[in-house]
Amino acid sequence: MRRKQEAVLSFEWNDEGLPRVIREYRARYKAISQVLDQNSQVLTAVHRDLQKLSEGDSQGREGDYTSENILRALIVQHVEGLPFREAVIRIGGDAFLQDFARMRKKPVMDFTFLDRCFLAIEPETWRQVNRQLGQFGVETKAINPRVIRTDTTVMEANIHYPTDSSLLWDTWRVASRLLQRAREIDPQSCLHRFHDRKVKALHLYITRYMPSKSQSRQRKVKTTFRTLIARVEWIVGIAADFCGRTWSNAALAAVALELKAYLPSMQTVVANARRAQVAGETVPASQRVFSIFEPHTELI
Repeated sequence: MRRKQEAVLSFEWNDEGLPRVIREYRARYKAISQVLDQNSQVLTAVHRDLQKLSEGDSQGREGDYTSENILRALIVQHVEGLPFREAVIRIGGDAFLQDFARMRKKPVMDFTFLDRCFLAIEPETWRQVNRQLGQFGVETKAINPRVIRTDTTVMEANIHYPTDSSLLWDTWRVASRLLQRAREIDPQSCLHRFHDRKVKALHLYITRYMPSKSQSRQRKVKTTFRTLIARVEWIVGIAADFCGRTWSNAALAAVALELKAYLPSMQTVVANARRAQVAGETVPASQRVFSIFEPHTELI
């Protein structure tokens, strides 16, 4: 027979004087312990499955570990992201984790036993636990039910690090290349001149001196940013005008079609750079474009 839980002292540790990283580590487990104590239905659901694992012997001998010990040990294994063997070693060598699992006066369980306990808990039980914790999160406003995030397959995008300066330079060089291609087809299609090297020099200056702590250098960087944004905004306007015209020449129409595919991302890049670097706003990641070549890229 397996007991559900036993009376224990409250889970309190004095973390004063410890490094911040340790305080944050322990705060996470303290928050988990508080949530478990406030949701006794979670332990009740798991206890029903774990009772099947240990029916007791003919003398009615109780199991060495309560269902609460097992559940909390499984939580440690999941939070730490360790195999069962290493999770048991981690718990056995850390008095704080032993206290979290409420096994302070007990020897640590064998990892094979912990594995069997995990397999004994039915999938439906885990779904019930998730529903209970989700409802608790909504009631305490820890989560917003209007925003749903689901697990999916995520692949790393093959893009450079997306700074405002580098995205502005990408916008300029792509727009300039396509507009110059159109001018080669028909000189009257685009009468503007594009100084690529000057714009690239602005981008490189920002990239080089952005980390500088010199106030005068930072003022120069801000001025350079304004100039770069204005130049890129100018060429994006030319690109929009080019795409808005009707071309009878098939080659020019093809250039306009390719440029039009980049145009929304280019306009977003310029608008966000102006908001962030001129207006001083913090632009949310959901409103940003991280690559004009891979506009679907998201920040995970």
